[in-house]
Parts: sequence; C-alpha cells; structure tokens
Amino acid sequence: MNKVIFLFLGVIFFISCGRDNVEYKVMPLSDIEKIMYQIHLHDALKEVHSSTIPEATFYDSTYYSDSILSKFEIDKNTFMWNVIYYSQLDKMDKVYLRIIDSLEKGKSNVEKLKFLETNNNK
Repeated sequence: MNKVIFLFLGVIFFISCGRDNVEYKVMPLSDIEKIMYQIHLHDALKEVHSSTIPEATFYDSTYYSDSILSKFEIDKNTFMWNVIYYSQLDKMDKVYLRIIDSLEKGKSNVEKLKFLETNNNK
C-alpha cells in the first residue's frame, strides 16, 4: 500500500513539475535589437520630458512595450525568451553597443536641429 501511495505521489509530482510545452521561436537578432531600441527610446523620451510634460501624456512603459511587441507579432514571454537565448550566446553586449550608438546618433541629430532652429530664429 505504501508503494502505491509513493508511486501515486511521485507521478503527481512529476506531472505537476512538468514544463509547459511552449516552444518559442528564435527571432532574428536584428528584430530583438529594433525592439529594444524602441523600448529604450521611449523610456529616454519619457525621462527627458518628465519635468515639462505631464506624466499622463506618456503611456505606461508596460503598455508601450506591449505595443512595440505587437508590431513584431510576439508576446512578452517570447521576447524575454529570445533575450535570454541571445544572452547565453554572448550576443547581447554587441546589441547594446549598437543600441547606445543609435541613441547617441539620434541625440546628436536632435541637438543639430535645435542649433539650426535657434540660429534661424535670430
């Protein structure tokens, strides 16, 4: 009787601990980079303008990231799985370097436009 109970509890344990059989698709690294760039750009804009624009004007980061992910037709779990996947392959450092470079170029372009606008108004 004890063996039956032990076996029954063991089966229940293994069934309950089983993984969800969700298979995530590996996205191209370039798509991961585009998604991360857009999320970081939104967060940067929100941070820069937080003192001049009411908080309610900006979408909540969670809502905005969901909107970005939907453009790529993926969900948060798939995105996070891909980030972990590429992190294990030591690819994320290069992705972040490219994202930082892109954000810096964007910042530089904005500063040039502000400079030109200021000089044209004189």
